[in-house]
Amino acid sequence: MLERLMLAQAQECVFENTIAKGSSHSVCSKISRQVGLYYEETLAALSVAPLTQHFDKTWLSHVQLKAALFYAEACYRYSLELHDKEEIGEEIARLKSGIGALTDAKKSSPKGAAQQLLDAINKLETNMKTNLERALKENDRVYLMRVPTPSSLSPLPAFAMVKPLNMSEVLDASKERMFASIVPDSSAKALSRYTEMVDDIIRTQAEKLQQGSELARVSLKEMDLPDSILALEGHSVLPTPLWEDVEAVQISGGPAGLDGELQQLRDLRRVNNEFLVQTEELLQKEAAEDTQFRSQFGTRWTRPQSSTLTKNLQDRLNRFAANLKQAADSDGKIERSVRDNMALMSILDRRPVGLYYEETLAALSVAPLTQHFDKTWLSHVQLKAALFYAEACYRYSLELHDKEEIGEEIARLKSGIGALTDAKKSSPKGAAQQLLDAINKLETNMKTNLERALKENDRVYLMRVPTPSSLSPLPAFAMVKPLNMSEVLDASKERMFASIVPDSSAKALSRYTEMVDDIIRTQAEKLQQGSELARVSLKEMDLPDSILALEGHSVLPTPLWEDVEAVQISGGPAGLDGELQQLRDLRRVNNEFLVQTEELLQKEAAEDTQFRSQFGTRWTRPQSSTLTKNLQDRLNRFAANLKQAADSDGKIERSVRDNMALMSILDRRPIESALPTLAKPMMSLDANEDAVVGTLKQSLRQLETLGAQRAGLEDMLKDMKRKDDILPKLMTSTGSYEDLFRKEISKYNHICEEISQNLQAQEQLLLQIQAQNREFAGTFNIEDYRAACDKCYKQIEAAVAKYREIKENINEGLKFYVTLQDAITSVKQQCSDFVMTRSIQCREMIEDVQRQMSAFCQFVAFGFREQCSAQVQGVSRARRPHTKRRRIHVCLV
Repeated sequence: MLERLMLAQAQECVFENTIAKGSSHSVCSKISRQVGLYYEETLAALSVAPLTQHFDKTWLSHVQLKAALFYAEACYRYSLELHDKEEIGEEIARLKSGIGALTDAKKSSPKGAAQQLLDAINKLETNMKTNLERALKENDRVYLMRVPTPSSLSPLPAFAMVKPLNMSEVLDASKERMFASIVPDSSAKALSRYTEMVDDIIRTQAEKLQQGSELARVSLKEMDLPDSILALEGHSVLPTPLWEDVEAVQISGGPAGLDGELQQLRDLRRVNNEFLVQTEELLQKEAAEDTQFRSQFGTRWTRPQSSTLTKNLQDRLNRFAANLKQAADSDGKIERSVRDNMALMSILDRRPVGLYYEETLAALSVAPLTQHFDKTWLSHVQLKAALFYAEACYRYSLELHDKEEIGEEIARLKSGIGALTDAKKSSPKGAAQQLLDAINKLETNMKTNLERALKENDRVYLMRVPTPSSLSPLPAFAMVKPLNMSEVLDASKERMFASIVPDSSAKALSRYTEMVDDIIRTQAEKLQQGSELARVSLKEMDLPDSILALEGHSVLPTPLWEDVEAVQISGGPAGLDGELQQLRDLRRVNNEFLVQTEELLQKEAAEDTQFRSQFGTRWTRPQSSTLTKNLQDRLNRFAANLKQAADSDGKIERSVRDNMALMSILDRRPIESALPTLAKPMMSLDANEDAVVGTLKQSLRQLETLGAQRAGLEDMLKDMKRKDDILPKLMTSTGSYEDLFRKEISKYNHICEEISQNLQAQEQLLLQIQAQNREFAGTFNIEDYRAACDKCYKQIEAAVAKYREIKENINEGLKFYVTLQDAITSVKQQCSDFVMTRSIQCREMIEDVQRQMSAFCQFVAFGFREQCSAQVQGVSRARRPHTKRRRIHVCLV
């Protein structure tokens, strides 16, 4: 148990290191799963006797939580990889499984667990729930994948990075160094002292070496070495300040780029002239119209003259015209200066060759060069390397944009911008300003393109952006190469001046090369024709497919096999039930949404009718049926669409049931198992079937050997041509070139003869195979087998066509239901807003009606009291004198 626990802790350390290094999700998942397995083995050992009686429950709780944590961590990392692959269904199942494991572990674990462990579990659970919510939304809206049950998932892959060590081997007393690791304290102190002495010696000698190197550098600088030697070898070096100035000029475009800038000046001057002319024409046109109307209407035309009103504008235009004329003169002077000094400045367009900045940076970053070069060199080369890497990313991203590969374009732009940013951060101050300007300009262009690409990807393409580490290296092409001058100028070699070729020798070499190319072209065509003839002849005889069918390896035609493979990859006929279930689920969801929306409107209409009957004419707001007519019409149309869709779904289901027998052949894996078999005849007169097959196989093997020989002969021709260098012989030859050509061309005769023999042997062998194939076809009744195969092919083609038809109908149905669901959801939201608004309006009207009724009741009660009081007073005045007295009872209601 303790061994398993120690392995788990060691594997956990490896996992933390893997996370810190930023390894892939797949690697992290495997290592995490192995940690969980070690903890699960430890938990299993602690849960049974005798260990369960000797360990405290906190051990059991801790190991249980650790096992659940690393199992959930493995599920989480694996789900991230699944999300990148767009396998959303399995991603949801893995996340649910991990969350369930954490929940069960927390429920069954007693109190007292380490707080750090509980915090880690809660943090992981939060991340997994966030990813699960996102995956569920994406699956409901986009992918619509079936979510497998946790029990149907395959076990997570695991990988052990640690292993147990047999202590008996470690503690073997027979070994000499058994106690080598046990160091006494006095020895440790002595070792420390000795180490300090060695460090002192090394430090002193390193300072002496550094001083020597500095002395050598200063002395060579005073003697102008090795610049003088480099100049002698043709590698002259400019002084650093002057070289930086020249490089800044070349970065900005150099003298060759002045023409483009002069053209910009001309274009801007032309545009300004056009604007000025257009503005003057506007004023002239208006002044002409004013003059025309003034002459037409005379004194009745009382508005001020245009020339008076536009005087200030005309003055400004005149100043602009004068400025433009002066600018044109200045531009002319600049152009003359460029022409006059172009011969002087043309030296700045000569660019150095062979500057591989990254290799230079690597060489400058290690000893001994890092001790002899100033940091500004390292900074300059580092910035240059980053600049040209980013330039390559920028140019490559433009090509990717043209190909609409937006995902990789975004990744390349981010990689280039990151390289520029890192180079600027790590580079010390003092870099050439021109270089920094070029970097900033390039970075601005890349950020602009990145922003555009991100917008297009979010709105149109929706492509997955790969990580920079997953990108393939940018392609490169060297247009220059280094030249070893010591080899070129070695006078001891015979071919010192071999590159100096007379004109006559060059022409003779060209002619000989054409003759060789003619021979190789002719022989290559013969070889190709021979191979094509063999292929066509075997195809007509249905070989070697007939032999393979006899051995139980029947083969479908390639186009049909590709169609069947595409069907099986998409799920095949067996997967149609799941897609039909998706159709039913979507139709049910749409029906539920529709019913809920209609119930909202019906409930609101019933409330409106109730209040209208209660308050009568005082209920003055419009009827619900009038306001909801458009919404009700849309819901009726949705209901009709759903009914029609249900009928279509029924037709699809009937089509699946009716054609399942036909399509079931597509579920055979491999599909070749559904093909008819070619077997020996049940009855045979001479029992020579094996001999017929064996002879035919042997002939086919011989034909294959001839084909391999042709490939080797073609390679021999090409190799001989590559090694055929007669230039030295041409340059030293004193006789006729024709004799030399005949002699050299004769080298190819034996290969041409071998090719002819190969083709003749193939021709004889094909005739032999034809005769053997006729005997084979008669013995094994090949005609009936071919007829059965053709019938099976037609059945498979019909099944594929029917499957594609049904699949297309199902996809149309899924697309329809998803679109309809969005539409119903939108209408449902409108209905909810309408109902809420009507409810608020209803409460306000009820309060208003109640206030009116309360005021009316108070007015009626007051009037009735006044009337009763007047009646009582009248009766008292009209009372007659008699003994009987009347009682007047007044009741006020």
